[in-house]
Amino acid sequence: MISDETPNILVVDDEISMREFLEVFLSKQGYKVSDAKNGSQALKMIQKNNYDLILSDIRLGDITGLEVLREAKKKNPDIVVIMISAYSTTEIAVEAMNEGAYDFVPKPFDNNELKQTIQRALALKTLDQEKEQTSAEIHDNMYFNRIIGKSPGMQAIYKTIEQISSTKTNVLISGESGTGKELIALAIHENSDRKDKPFVVVNCGGIPDTLMESEFFGHVKGSFTGAISDKKGLFEASHQGTIFLD
Repeated sequence: MISDETPNILVVDDEISMREFLEVFLSKQGYKVSDAKNGSQALKMIQKNNYDLILSDIRLGDITGLEVLREAKKKNPDIVVIMISAYSTTEIAVEAMNEGAYDFVPKPFDNNELKQTIQRALALKTLDQEKEQTSAEIHDNMYFNRIIGKSPGMQAIYKTIEQISSTKTNVLISGESGTGKELIALAIHENSDRKDKPFVVVNCGGIPDTLMESEFFGHVKGSFTGAISDKKGLFEASHQGTIFLD
C-alpha cells in the first residue's frame, strides 16, 4: 500500500525496455516509482520532486549519469544514488563512488541482488535520519552543552547555576557518586566571566596527607627532602579560574 512513508524512487535510463522493467519490478516491491528517459528530464524532475533514491544508468544519450548524480547531491546531499551500466569500468565505478554514489551495479544485474542493494541503501538512509533526529533531540534537551534533564528538580539546578555563575562565591555541590557534580561545577565555570581561565579538577582523596600542603600551595626547591625543583600549587594553577575540590 502506497503512503506518505513509502520510499520514492526515480529510475533514469534511455532504454524504454529497461525503464519499464524497473518500474514494474520496483512497484511490486512496494515503492513509488517515477522514470526519466534522459539526464535532462531527470534533472528537471529532481528539482521539482523529492526522491529517496535514484537508480541511474551511466550512459543517458545527452548528459551522463554522473552529472545527474552530482546535481542530485547538490540539491539533497542525503539522497541515495545507485548507478547501473552495461559499460562499467573500474575507473567509472571509482568516480561514481567518489561523487557520492551508494553503489555501482553492472548490467545485466541479478534481480535479487539489485533488490537487496536498494533495501540496504534505504535502510541505511533511515538509520542515518534516525541518528540525526536523536542527536537533535538530545541537543534540544541539553543544558550548558553537557547536562541532560528536564525535570522540575533539574530546572531548579539550571536556574541556580545561572544565578551563581556571575558571583565570586565559594560553592558547595553535594550528591551521591556519579550524579554529575563535576559537570555542575564545569557549567558554573563556563557560564562565568572566568570561562577563559583554568578549570582545575582535584581528586582530594588521591592526595596523601603528607603531600597535601605541597600539592595545594606548592613549594620551592630544597624546602624539604625530595623537593628538587620549584612546584606551582593547584591554587596558583587555577588562579583567576575555578578549582573543583572533589
